[in-house]
Amino acid sequence: MGGLSDPKTNRRLLITSYLLWPRYATSRYRRWLRSKLQQYEKKKIQSNTLNATVFNTPVISDPNFELATKGFLFVENFLDEDSYSQLIGSWPKNRWFEPLSFRKNGKSYDSGFRYNIAKNQIDESISFNPKIESMYLALRSKGFCENISQICGDNIERESYSMLLTKSYSHSYLTPHKDSVGQNIKQNNSIVN
Repeated sequence: MGGLSDPKTNRRLLITSYLLWPRYATSRYRRWLRSKLQQYEKKKIQSNTLNATVFNTPVISDPNFELATKGFLFVENFLDEDSYSQLIGSWPKNRWFEPLSFRKNGKSYDSGFRYNIAKNQIDESISFNPKIESMYLALRSKGFCENISQICGDNIERESYSMLLTKSYSHSYLTPHKDSVGQNIKQNNSIVN
């Protein structure tokens, strides 16, 4: 990315992010520890029965055509209240997230539960977290994708392409950026992030 907001090129941002330095310094150890904890958790989960939740995604509308005119749409309450409460109540423990390490593109947070069809990256950890798996199924459902396609109003059928959960900490940051998908311009124009 480069530029003034990139922590690799902006010493001021690095200095103000000093609280993240211990996280960077211990990332290798935390990665090892989390893998051990995951192994323990997987054995425990396999012995229990996994009960999935059905997440409800209310129909999203765009009465003011903000997506078309502004290029974005702020959606409040894209899960119903019960689904939201269940998701917060069962949010995965730290061990399921890849520990923060000094990353390119100015990102300073833990991430996990990667679901990316194009790169064929689907973390097995999703199946060990039934509430997250249920939420992903809801966001990948035909009904949800049709709703997004309808909001776009350009007669392009949408499908779920990529999902990722992140966990940030005090003094975390994300360099302002615009996501891109790849070289295929036609495909990029059909993607809603």
